[in-house]
Amino acid sequence: MSGHRESGPRAGGLAAFGFGALRAIPPAAVALRPRAVVAAVAGADDDAARRFGRRLCADAGLPHAALFGDGRSALAALLAALAREAGPDADEVLVPAYTCWSVASAAARAGLKLRLADVDPETLDLALDDFRPSPRLAAAIGGHLFGRSLDVARLAAALRSGGRGVPLIEDAAQTWPAPRSGADFVLLSFARGKLFPLGGGGAVLGGELAAAIDAPARGGGWRRAALLLAEIALGRPPFFGALQRVPFLGVGATVFDPQFAPRRRFHNWQGRLALRELERLPELRRARGDVARALRPYVEAAPGWRVPRLREEDGWLRFPALAPSRAARDRALASMRRNGVWASAMYPACLADIPGVQPWLAAEFAPPTGARALADRLLTLPVSPGFSPRAVAFVGEAFRRAAKEA
Repeated sequence: MSGHRESGPRAGGLAAFGFGALRAIPPAAVALRPRAVVAAVAGADDDAARRFGRRLCADAGLPHAALFGDGRSALAALLAALAREAGPDADEVLVPAYTCWSVASAAARAGLKLRLADVDPETLDLALDDFRPSPRLAAAIGGHLFGRSLDVARLAAALRSGGRGVPLIEDAAQTWPAPRSGADFVLLSFARGKLFPLGGGGAVLGGELAAAIDAPARGGGWRRAALLLAEIALGRPPFFGALQRVPFLGVGATVFDPQFAPRRRFHNWQGRLALRELERLPELRRARGDVARALRPYVEAAPGWRVPRLREEDGWLRFPALAPSRAARDRALASMRRNGVWASAMYPACLADIPGVQPWLAAEFAPPTGARALADRLLTLPVSPGFSPRAVAFVGEAFRRAAKEA
């Protein structure tokens, strides 16, 4: 999907709702204030990153935070450390079969094979009915999709059932830490399109091992700050079409790259920005929930379409809808984009079907039928917290027309 380009909105589409100047409504907007970015870059508090880490630990109920230049580097460093602790016979990691391809990249970068766990399309949680812990597992990753979809306690109990405790990493890149969820580690990402974007970056929260892989934040990073300001400006509806055409930003790109160069360091200005914007996070999460609740009736009224059940209503990153078929999903997606709403199909394939991933797959795993259904049928709608009621109605009507045409 990343290389595909749609034509602009139909005449009378956006304009019919009074949006005449708008180019497109993006799938996810950077809800940061430009003045906060500028103030963070101009600031001089080099302890801000450490204090941001302490705040994350308080939210998760875990003692240590390690901040990194990006989420996949954080995950790769954690997995490599866990593999060393587990010993040479533990060369696998359990991962959701439908998740961001960066998770697979990080596991491969750490030298681990992927043992896939299927994902239930109805709940977006892991399907664990037949799961048995393997002695080859160095760790397990359970991921939330679009909000809190993972039953962390259930996965933790399953990992303990074999007698040897397998360390559990809660991938909260698409949500926010919950206090004492039951995971040993929590992974966060601050990249574009995430709940709390900071121009990149990631974090691992956990025990002593998290402290051991931490590195001090550093200065600089001005190019990142400039790109973040550009993303804030160009991610607004009038300019989003231009953002799609800037190739080095990688908008919409989903890649599997097991040889990526790790980014160890978080920047001081990102810590300052995080502390400035954290107070707005609860309000932004509630606003996303309000948009999602307003969009739900449009999806539920469309014949053959369903809404997966998430574990909480606020903080949706995007609003998920399951189409009756891949063809219906693709037709609806194209229709919405023609009408000015940049809905998304998310990941173009489940992990088992990534080109070039076969050498990194564990020898045995059940066919990921649920994950493949998600890759075929999932469509997500934008729930940006700045949406006015008129914008929500426009997105909902664009979906209603698209579902009817599909």
